[in-house]
Amino acid sequence: MSGIDVLTLGETMGTIRAEGTLGVGPEPRISIAGAESNVAIGLARLGHRSAWSSVLGSDAIGDLIVRTLAAERVDTTAVRREQGAPSGILVSQQRPMGRARVATTGPTRLSPRSGRPTPGPRWTYGRESCT
Repeated sequence: MSGIDVLTLGETMGTIRAEGTLGVGPEPRISIAGAESNVAIGLARLGHRSAWSSVLGSDAIGDLIVRTLAAERVDTTAVRREQGAPSGILVSQQRPMGRARVATTGPTRLSPRSGRPTPGPRWTYGRESCT
């Protein structure tokens, strides 16, 4: 991971977004959501060498998150995968009058000891700090 300009640390979840009531009908959209991964993607698009670190389950949602970030040229080598643990999911239903109903599953397993050692980023960014 040497040569990284910015390392971001935080939780990213798989998202399921439905227009209207979730149920039989139009298919929901599946994507990812997380402030720190969004920052890493934005910086990579601007030409910076960015990396993202977190803890994910070893499941399809975790695979989607890693695959999406890798496609955006974000280094994910510091991500730790936990066997048998689910990745977080956010379900969003668009309701009348522009209001959304949001529910999440899967508690975060991110802690100060999460991830792998990451030598050399020039900057780090996380939910509570930017150094």
